[in-house]
Amino acid sequence: MTFASPNETATARGGAAVWDIFPADATDTIRVFLRESLNHQIDDPVMRQTCYLSTPQLERLRDEYHIVPWRIYQNPGDAVFIPAGCAHQVLCFCSSFNDRFVI
Repeated sequence: MTFASPNETATARGGAAVWDIFPADATDTIRVFLRESLNHQIDDPVMRQTCYLSTPQLERLRDEYHIVPWRIYQNPGDAVFIPAGCAHQVLCFCSSFNDRFVI
């Protein structure tokens, strides 16, 4: 779980982050897609968390592989739960994030 704590910057912008969460059964396909896009430069691009899919890449993933992420706009005070096994990416608009792990 990730929590966006309220602060002036996030409030002024109207949000703190944009999350793309992919279905768990799409992870292997995303891995293949990233390896093809990166010319096999990274052993496991999903687990290494070094890639961010741009809008054109997301469109290609949708058109060619029929994979569409759930997009979540996180605002100050919101928490985002990521289901087990789901690949995800986040674009942070400000540094107001604190990782919280709940068991």
